[in-house]
Amino acid sequence: MLIVGSSVSMLAILAIVASLLARERDDAAQTAARAAANIVQLIDADVMHNAELYDSSLLGMMSAWERPDLKELSPELRQLVLFDRSTAAAYKGDLVLLNNKGEILADSLSVIPRNDNFSDRHYFRIHALDSSLDLHVSPPYKSRWGYKDWCISFSRRISGPDGEFKGIVSAAMRLVYFKHLFMSQRLGDGSSINLLNTDGTLILRYPELEGQDLTGKDYSHMANFQRILKEGDGSFAALSTQLNSRRLYTFSRVGNLPLLVVIGQSEDEVYAVWHRNAWLIGTATSLLCLGIVWLTWLLCRELRRRHRAEDELASLAATDGLTGLDNRRQLDEAMETE
Repeated sequence: MLIVGSSVSMLAILAIVASLLARERDDAAQTAARAAANIVQLIDADVMHNAELYDSSLLGMMSAWERPDLKELSPELRQLVLFDRSTAAAYKGDLVLLNNKGEILADSLSVIPRNDNFSDRHYFRIHALDSSLDLHVSPPYKSRWGYKDWCISFSRRISGPDGEFKGIVSAAMRLVYFKHLFMSQRLGDGSSINLLNTDGTLILRYPELEGQDLTGKDYSHMANFQRILKEGDGSFAALSTQLNSRRLYTFSRVGNLPLLVVIGQSEDEVYAVWHRNAWLIGTATSLLCLGIVWLTWLLCRELRRRHRAEDELASLAATDGLTGLDNRRQLDEAMETE
């Protein structure tokens, strides 16, 4: 019974400790997800605010270009009317107005438009084909002018009275803007912030994987991306096939834009404190259980010794010390038994 009681006690202790550790593990994941969700919301708000500024600039360009008296202004004044101070925004690339052939009619970088043609750009081709498209966010591309770094473009279609394609207005945003925005956020070791298009194209990952420029890579076939796209916002833990490790993903869509912000956190970092606590608690619990086993063994040994001593005393009490024969009391008990 003593062994059974000790075993039940140890099982109860182990069950309680396991339950507490499981709850602590869930709490660690929820805390990490909440912290990441706060960062995602901050990034969403900043990106959405800048997208609205870009869209306001594009709509202003379209409205000004449609005014018949614009052509009566001097080139310098026309430049100010079309672009005012929008080109002074941090990390903003060029703003251009293109005709239906992709030729530049108005250029934020030069009073006299550059001699270039953007009909090869994805954002130009998609507007030419789809008249229903409103504000469009392009996949990343390398700029041919200025800094010649990675950019994305916000663009709108210019349609004629009968809906015919007359051109587009486009504003480029350098990806260095997102990099600086992501750098301002505090992340744990092994964590990353990712900006993706809803078509699965990676726009930017921070920090970059060593020796790899992943900008423009297609993740649309990845199971994790498909789940993120389906759910829209939230968090889940899954295996990263790219990093070959489990990660906690927290994600959200940026307003009504085709953009997704995804934070990937290493589970080793998420559960680092929990692992230390689990090791300490597990060690203490193991020592406690070993102590119970040791005490149970001591008690069992002591009980066996006591039983042997009682048997020896009973034998001595039933035998005459000088002759070794049964004494009178033992004989009386034997007679009563017969």
